[in-house]
Amino acid sequence: MKILVNGYTVTEHIELRINKESMKDIYKIDNVIGNIKKNKKLYTRVVFYTAIVLFQMDIISYANGFESSIDEIGNKILSMLNLFARWGCLSMGLKEMITTLLNGGNMKQASVSGIQYWLGYIFIKIYPTLFEMMSDIKF
Repeated sequence: MKILVNGYTVTEHIELRINKESMKDIYKIDNVIGNIKKNKKLYTRVVFYTAIVLFQMDIISYANGFESSIDEIGNKILSMLNLFARWGCLSMGLKEMITTLLNGGNMKQASVSGIQYWLGYIFIKIYPTLFEMMSDIKF
């Protein structure tokens, strides 16, 4: 058997009462904020005091979440790949030069065959620096 109060069960009646009281508080707060917005002097004071309080508080945020660990791992993997690509370009350029010289080519032919890998090394070395320089530019 359910006990009814004004057509609601006791728990429903308590929930409605709590919701009505909280809505009254929300309406009061909304009216106060509306009055502050209309009064420009009071609004500037509230903003100024809020800025002072936030400036004096030491808010420290540590990014120890799942996303930051993925970011760290991703950066480590990219740096390892970058290092591997650099050494790969240098060694492949040297290998091509030696292969050309051993096959009977002269130094000019050897440097032409190896220079493409060395240009790749220079590109890999300079490209991240260019992005960092471009990110510093303010538009």
